Amino acid sequence: MPVRQQCCVPGTTCPICRQLHRRESFPVGAGFAGDRVDPAVTLIEQGNLDYIIFECLAERTIGLARQEMLKDPSKGYSRLLEYRLAQVLKPAKEHGVKIITNMGAV
Repeated sequence: MPVRQQCCVPGTTCPICRQLHRRESFPVGAGFAGDRVDPAVTLIEQGNLDYIIFECLAERTIGLARQEMLKDPSKGYSRLLEYRLAQVLKPAKEHGVKIITNMGAV
């Protein structure tokens, strides 16, 4: 663990001290591929976030995508991918929120 040095005078706006004491949170906008997107949009718009995470790819999602791909080779991705991105990209850009995700599928 790095040794923390004494900060500048309390109340100053020293950029080094701000970076040292910055706390980042990583709220989750989805816990599975079929999760609702409305709460994520609200978090992006009102949460004062740097990042939002969409955890959308698990064994079930991969299995369903694989079944779709076997029926139609042009498929094989989450049907909600385009919808979810259409809902979150604009507000994320407007609010400077970076998206971390494993959306997609096979």
